[in-house]
Amino acid sequence: MPRAQGVEPARPPEPALAADRTTDAPRGDLRALLAVVRPHRGRLAAAVLAGSGALGCAVALTATSAWLISAAALQPPVLTLIVAIVAVRTFGLAKGIFRYAERLASHDAALRALATLRVRLWDALVRLGPAVSGRLRSGELLARMVGDVDAQQDVLVRALVPAASAAVVGLGTAAALGVLLPEAGVVLAVGLLCAGAVAPALTVSLARRAARRTAAARGAIIGAVVELLDGSPDLLAFGAASERRRAVAALDHRLLALHGRAAGATGLGVALTVLAIGGATVCSTALGVAALRAGVLPGTALAVLALTPLATAELVAALPDAAQRLATALPAARRLAELERAPAAVSEPDDPRPAPSGQRLDTHGLAVRWPGSDQDAVTGVDLRLPAGRRLVLTGPTGCGKSTVLAALLRTVEPRAGVVQVDVVDTREVLGDDLRGRIAW
Repeated sequence: MPRAQGVEPARPPEPALAADRTTDAPRGDLRALLAVVRPHRGRLAAAVLAGSGALGCAVALTATSAWLISAAALQPPVLTLIVAIVAVRTFGLAKGIFRYAERLASHDAALRALATLRVRLWDALVRLGPAVSGRLRSGELLARMVGDVDAQQDVLVRALVPAASAAVVGLGTAAALGVLLPEAGVVLAVGLLCAGAVAPALTVSLARRAARRTAAARGAIIGAVVELLDGSPDLLAFGAASERRRAVAALDHRLLALHGRAAGATGLGVALTVLAIGGATVCSTALGVAALRAGVLPGTALAVLALTPLATAELVAALPDAAQRLATALPAARRLAELERAPAAVSEPDDPRPAPSGQRLDTHGLAVRWPGSDQDAVTGVDLRLPAGRRLVLTGPTGCGKSTVLAALLRTVEPRAGVVQVDVVDTREVLGDDLRGRIAW
């Protein structure tokens, strides 16, 4: 039974893809999400159209109802109101149908995209191998595979689709109101611009720092909880459980404080949205009254000018929260992009040889050093394993057994020596082809 000599050193600090980075995420960090969304752009387009239909029906329902109530007050023949009556019923029913279709299409596209994104991340982890992924805490990997990926769903379902739908319906509503009274159309357009663009921008500006830190804080607390549960027997045995629980509680308070800052920024954005829509409503009504007195506006149209801007509140009400979610998703997208862009610990051959059948496994003078370490984990390992034979690698914890296995599987490069399968250097074979012939 050969014995691996040497002591495996402590793993080096995490690489540049660490979770505590707080720099601004560049636009390129969303390229991975856009790449997985591209095959589903038809579903997203359908979601935007359905969302526009739902919002358009809501605005049209209010405008038509306003005209119908004011016109009915004049007691005209009922046949003059029949079209408006049917339209009110149609808009009311269509709103729910369009909203259901929008939810169905947007979530279908988002869940498909997220499934593709998770597969890509898993492939990246396989490519990186334990030499890189092993330096990340297990809870940190869990946070990236679950929390950070789920955050990208908000980009599609709660940011992209609502914003696009609001822009389409907002422009159409301002144009329609401008047909009745141009000044009212301009006022509504300004109000929608403030509520739909200025308020979300203010929300992101105020919550930017907290949003950058939220993804990292979420990963830290998930990692701490996983480590607390995994190490609970040892922590209890050594009386360190209370201290670790206090550390987890401190991380939880930090994450709660970040969420509080984000909620405050979102609340301020919502307040500005309400103020902008309310101001547009008051100004539109005042302009309508003036136009009515001047004789350039029919009396039944005044109710439309007064109530239609109120209906547009539904268009922009969710945009500050959508902007906040987008700001939180950007750092999460950066963390995912860093994981995908991280260089692997081994390099593939330019002209790979076919993988041998695997009748014999040998190592000669094998020495392995983990990336970032200044000393070898194992040295001078010579193994000879013919077909049909068994070999047991023994040694105390930390002596390098897993390191030898990582070198045999070619997830870490040997610093010296060679690993051969059927007298073929494994560095001349693709890693996936080699691992496909080894059970481990």
